[in-house]
Amino acid sequence: MKRLRKIALNLNRSDWPNDYGYQFLLRSRCLCNYIERRLKKEIVELIDSTKIVITGEKRENSQFYINSSNIACLNVPFNPETYDLLKEHEYNAYMVNFLKEHITNEPNICNQEANKLFDIITDFENEGSINKFIYKKKINKDKKLKIILEQTLTVSEFVLKLDIQKSKESVYSKIILKTDPDELAFHYRYKDIVFEDNFLIVTSRTSEPLIKLNLDEIEHKNNT
Repeated sequence: MKRLRKIALNLNRSDWPNDYGYQFLLRSRCLCNYIERRLKKEIVELIDSTKIVITGEKRENSQFYINSSNIACLNVPFNPETYDLLKEHEYNAYMVNFLKEHITNEPNICNQEANKLFDIITDFENEGSINKFIYKKKINKDKKLKIILEQTLTVSEFVLKLDIQKSKESVYSKIILKTDPDELAFHYRYKDIVFEDNFLIVTSRTSEPLIKLNLDEIEHKNNT
């Protein structure tokens, strides 16, 4: 048995245009990212893979195989007529149903492990299908400030918000990054919260920081 760590929903780009398939992938990441974050703490096991990819195709029956990268691939029928009628607030429910319907046809996962996955999906629904969480927080003891980086994924965007609090009151709040809800688009853009002299720096996984703020100026604005 191997621990499940990644899950993806996609469309076959040979059957549908690349932009159409990519939009489907983006709209699924709110749910799939939520599941993947939970899988870092909770164990769900597959028989012989660490990742599941469920791909919608122009086909009548499901097909399962494990590819050369040891990814469990399940190709399933996809009905664009139903999908194309959806409004933005309906995409999460669609992705939940799409995943729950087809995961039962995944022979690489036993019923007990599938139920664990269903429990995570149920929590997602019970939380209003919202994927919002604190990425990182740090305390500046000298200035008695709490720095919070909060992430939000929806079916249409990823947002990273910086919030600075003093005595439990927000003294600075700003969206510092907004991208497509695609981990490849935002993951490298930020990394850590660092204090350097009187500056707050949100570092990135590249050479340039995402943002650099003078904490003295923020304090001065809130004292005037």
